[in-house]
Amino acid sequence: MNRSFPADVQGSVFFSSKSLLVNPRHAADSLRLNLFRYPALVPTMPWLDAVPPRPRKT
Repeated sequence: MNRSFPADVQGSVFFSSKSLLVNPRHAADSLRLNLFRYPALVPTMPWLDAVPPRPRKT
């Protein structure tokens, strides 16, 4: 994604998610209940094989 905006993006930021494991100030709960309340769909990856990913379980 960064490469698609070469003039606007100057780099990347990486961080450890270890601090979320202890759930400070209920940050992990907030993410789980709001922003990430639905499971992500696995994108197709045509460079691996022609078999599409299985549908997510409901």
